[in-house]
Amino acid sequence: MKPLFIAISLFWFGSSLFGQSNGAIEIPFQFYFHNDLIVAGEYYQLPTSAKDSIRIEVVKCIVSNVAITDIEGITLRVENSFFFIDLDDSSSCKITLPISSLDRIKSIQFSIGTDSLTNVDGVRGGALDPIHGMYWAWHSGYINFKLEGASSLCSNADRTFQYHLGGYLSPFETIQHFQFDVKQNGLSAIRMDLSKWITYLDLQEKPTVMTPGAVAHDLAKHLKETITIRP
Repeated sequence: MKPLFIAISLFWFGSSLFGQSNGAIEIPFQFYFHNDLIVAGEYYQLPTSAKDSIRIEVVKCIVSNVAITDIEGITLRVENSFFFIDLDDSSSCKITLPISSLDRIKSIQFSIGTDSLTNVDGVRGGALDPIHGMYWAWHSGYINFKLEGASSLCSNADRTFQYHLGGYLSPFETIQHFQFDVKQNGLSAIRMDLSKWITYLDLQEKPTVMTPGAVAHDLAKHLKETITIRP
């Protein structure tokens, strides 16, 4: 049987509740720090000591390759679809699946980042429009994940950090792929817990990563540890 194709839209909303509208199921995409929903400009305690904290100002990423697989093994994919997620928007984001129920859904798949074909294709519009601040240049391509803020651990004068992770050339690709079992675990939200990822940052010695390479590649791999789905 040939794969069926559906459209998946990304909207912004002001609630973290799971819901349905017009026969579609809405899946929130949430940013957390431990058990706290991240608010731009707020401080969060680091695990290193009681004195160390971090202020998160910017979190942005590109989500792509969204697909769901039903219990019969049929995968419904989004062709050439990319979604821009920005913490600084007045609401969080959600993926709306045009299906009436999750009862027959076995798994969900998606990627954080852009593949090599997208990068060599040059500048695009929509979610990939450079106006979003997620595009370096034709030779470097797109930024897949961006985190900016400040921390007491940073050694630079203004105590700020910038981590812009991108790169599509081997061996330093930064796109990350995810797949979760919906049938077993349920799906009310997709959650990224940045407290896990921040433990891999060298805030004191290397508070800035702004180009593709080995460091960006290694940090991007650890994004795999931040994503979970909520039942």
